[in-house]
Amino acid sequence: MYLVDHFRNEESLMRSEGVLQLAPDFCERHKEDHAAISLTIQELTADIDPLQTAELVRRLHRLLSYWLQDHIARHDSVLVRFLAIAP
Repeated sequence: MYLVDHFRNEESLMRSEGVLQLAPDFCERHKEDHAAISLTIQELTADIDPLQTAELVRRLHRLLSYWLQDHIARHDSVLVRFLAIAP
């Protein structure tokens, strides 16, 4: 739930602060990445099986590593820059 709320708040911020109008392509890619991360979380939680715990933990680790290392670096850091110049 944290990720869903976090992504919803970020997307709302993009709209309310004018970043969507300033950089619509960036916002679309950012939202698509949110959707992909959310879908993966849904798939992982739907597939909870005690016999697959180790594999699910590995997949979750990969996803969280991606979110923290790639998504934040490629999307969120750019969002901060757009927020600084948004009207």
